Amino acid sequence: MRDSNGTMRVLRAVAMALLLLALSISGDSAAAESHPFDPAPSLLPAPPMTFLDGTGQRLGLEAFAGKLVLLNLWATWCPPCVDEMPALDHLEATFGGDSFEVVAVSMDRGGRQTVEPFLQRHHLSHLALYLDPTAAALGAWSSNSLPTSVLIAPDGRVLGRIEGEADWESPEILALIRHYLAKPASRPSESYGLIKTSG
Repeated sequence: MRDSNGTMRVLRAVAMALLLLALSISGDSAAAESHPFDPAPSLLPAPPMTFLDGTGQRLGLEAFAGKLVLLNLWATWCPPCVDEMPALDHLEATFGGDSFEVVAVSMDRGGRQTVEPFLQRHHLSHLALYLDPTAAALGAWSSNSLPTSVLIAPDGRVLGRIEGEADWESPEILALIRHYLAKPASRPSESYGLIKTSG
């Protein structure tokens, strides 16, 4: 007879599989919507989360302290996620360095064996490999959709988020990134909360 710990592991695995299935089914319908940048009403610290880098080392967001971080939760099976990856790669190529990083964390259950070939096949050479095969980050961010993107200040506070696909090369979003790079603790004077993103 299966012990209680084993039963709980099976139940958690089934629940995660059902969540990922629901996300994959809803991906196409969500792609037709327009998703704005939603500024955080109060600058609270980012919730704790961990994920793996390309070497298998476990990291938390504290590893990026001092940088403006664009955290992007995505998966290779999510069409809107795939659509925006080239622009995210270009964003990292343009702004990436000591002050900024696109931290694109894959939710693929296949981990490195699935994601690394995808990045190579699509010539995404500027994004580092970050993996969360358990998809625990979705729970940490109370998200039920992919992609989910969160802008995090250098001190670890949440500046705002986008639920759904975004046009990361739009003038509005580029202006938003430049604003927070120049003044990470201040809110933009423009109404960036009304940015319309691609769908």
